[in-house]
Amino acid sequence: KNTTHTTPTGLWNAARFDGAHARAGGGLGGGSLIYANVAVRPGPDVCQPGDLPGGLPDPAVLSPYCVRAAAELGIATEELDLSPKMRLNRQSMERMAGASFAQADLAIKRGNSGNLPIDNAQGMRQRACIDCGDCCSGCNVGAKNSLNLNYLPLARRLGARMFTQCEVDTLEKEAGGYRLHLRHYHDGRTNRQPYIGGSITARIVIIAAGSLGSTEILLRSQSPSLRFSSHLGSH
Repeated sequence: KNTTHTTPTGLWNAARFDGAHARAGGGLGGGSLIYANVAVRPGPDVCQPGDLPGGLPDPAVLSPYCVRAAAELGIATEELDLSPKMRLNRQSMERMAGASFAQADLAIKRGNSGNLPIDNAQGMRQRACIDCGDCCSGCNVGAKNSLNLNYLPLARRLGARMFTQCEVDTLEKEAGGYRLHLRHYHDGRTNRQPYIGGSITARIVIIAAGSLGSTEILLRSQSPSLRFSSHLGSH
């Protein structure tokens, strides 16, 4: 892998591989900040291949959680021919042999009159989508139902503490728990060192840094006291 870190506090994290490039969100909200709001429920064929934990290949196991997530994220099917771009896409598909067109399920705020700001269920202020198409570069309207507008405010209300401009470098096992070694980045507008080191301890650690971030943390953290599978980073 070839990665370049120029602005650690920027919105995007980019990674270049031999056969693909990957981008990930680098702010509070993670990848939800830069995805295109499309929320398609996985079909039965998605869960069949691979070595998934027991029960997951059964669509009925995940279905209740998909319903809960859809309600929290405000997922709804986009209206047909809502924008000029959608009409052109549909017309293009109709002229292509074997192609099909369907509206996407999107996690966006819609429908408030006059585009006035309103408070959502978590008390976060949002405006209705204006179909500007800036979803992946960061929604400046506040219409995209990214995690910083729903699940994260809910977690904070329930007592979770959140730390921004931080990056987990490694973790190590200690008596009674784990120690996470961190980098705390400055905002880039000072002449100080780019980051300062630090650490926190926890009895239980859940690594949820995406497929790239989680794997990197685990690979860096292997030690005689913390061993992982030889398949880590494969498949």
